[in-house]
Amino acid sequence: MMTIRRSFAVAALALGLGAGSVARAGTTTADFHSDANTSKRKLGSFTGTATYDDVAGLLTVTVNNTSAAGKNAAALTGIAFNVAGNAAAVYRDGDDTATPRTDEDAYDDARTRGGKHLVKAKPLGTFEAGSALNGKFGRASRRIAAQGVAAGASRTFVFDVSGATAGMTVNDFLSGNVGIAAAFRGKQADKVGGVLTASTPGTPSPVGGDDDGGNVTPPIVIDIPDITPPAGGDITPPVNTGGDNGPGPGGIDGGSQNGPAAVPLPPAVWSGLLGLGALATPKLKRKLRELL
Repeated sequence: MMTIRRSFAVAALALGLGAGSVARAGTTTADFHSDANTSKRKLGSFTGTATYDDVAGLLTVTVNNTSAAGKNAAALTGIAFNVAGNAAAVYRDGDDTATPRTDEDAYDDARTRGGKHLVKAKPLGTFEAGSALNGKFGRASRRIAAQGVAAGASRTFVFDVSGATAGMTVNDFLSGNVGIAAAFRGKQADKVGGVLTASTPGTPSPVGGDDDGGNVTPPIVIDIPDITPPAGGDITPPVNTGGDNGPGPGGIDGGSQNGPAAVPLPPAVWSGLLGLGALATPKLKRKLRELL
């Protein structure tokens, strides 16, 4: 009974996944990317991967700052997202508790007033969880932005998830028209929304292959029987024992019976028989041998 229950649980988890999601034991993973249509100043862009471990209660979000480098480069200063249901996600701060006056991790939880308020990411909306430099989403100065994720660099954010219901997947954190919001700061500030990346269907494994990895279709081998025509090209048909319907004894009207006569076959007929033998099934081949 335990095996059956586990099977149903795995099936339910798999059916609950959306585009771009991959399931493993206890975890679901999805890729995401920025949507340029949500950016006002077109300064920032990003890609990333999110993984939710429902056993450990951890959401891990890795963001790659794909913004253009150079004098107009923009640093990523914060991220924000929603959480389905009554669950909550709290940023796991990297500060050392033994040194309370030192800020080892420039990023803090972006929910204001101890997590009681939402993350304001206008014009993208408000979000239930996130992390930003000094905990201030979209309000980093150019000096503070220097501590952010530079163009071409990446950073991993970890969140402790509580209150999650059974069957929750990573999609429950990144769903919607704006699944994840990111704040950037260069010469100007920019906010960019992101969406889940649709998964690409896998390529079927090839059957067989040659030296260069291509597929190979096995050749069809036909066993051609050895058929030797009789001398002179004649073949004797079966003996007619039922009368020839002609006059004389043996026929229906008393007709005479003559002996069987050899019927010569032209060479074209023999060619046709040989071709038929090449395509025949084993059972038909045996019949041809009996006739010949």
